[in-house]
Amino acid sequence: MGLFETFEEAYCNKKNIISNNFIREVGYNAGSGYGICIYESGENQIINNEISRGPRFAIGMLTLMPNRAGWPYWGIDTGSTEIPIINESIGEDFRLSQHNYIAFNDVYDFERETQDGGILYGNATGRGNRFFSNMVHDNWSPWDIEGRFYCIYMDGGAMDWRTNNNIVYNNGCVAGSGGAIFLNSAVYNETQNNVVDVTGGTTSSFSVNSVNATVNRNITYSGE
Repeated sequence: MGLFETFEEAYCNKKNIISNNFIREVGYNAGSGYGICIYESGENQIINNEISRGPRFAIGMLTLMPNRAGWPYWGIDTGSTEIPIINESIGEDFRLSQHNYIAFNDVYDFERETQDGGILYGNATGRGNRFFSNMVHDNWSPWDIEGRFYCIYMDGGAMDWRTNNNIVYNNGCVAGSGGAIFLNSAVYNETQNNVVDVTGGTTSSFSVNSVNATVNRNITYSGE
């Protein structure tokens, strides 16, 4: 914190490309570890990767939440007594994880040690992010107590996501509830043209606890 004087200067980590990689066996030293983590970074392309076997997230994207009192804006030292409580419409301008393109990835064998997580995950992210044409399959949480499990999870006020053309199948948890795609406290998100098979594992195809969500033209299948 305190390295930048303006938001524009803070938005310096961007336009990275992570493509055509095999990423396996992650998270041995961090139980909440990621295959790929995008943190306060925008305009990245995460494409054509095969990511497998980890304790929690395959691909996660996060933003430090500036709309909470006492939390500074990322990289900008405004002074602890000067940080305002800002509303959602203003806060979106300070979310640096924006306009990322996550597409054509094959992700499996995650959420092995935790619950209330997502295989593809976005928390408090900014505008213009996309989950497009990914395959999310064979992820199982071993928790034998009441827990939650989600395959594609927009959380914590994540906004303006486009989740399209993904294939989700053979996922679930030992106990508790699970969903293929979950919009939780998210705003202005579009979920269209996805194919979801809930046979055997996840307890719901789409869960929406959101504002101004569009969920249509999806296919849900259950073989049971």
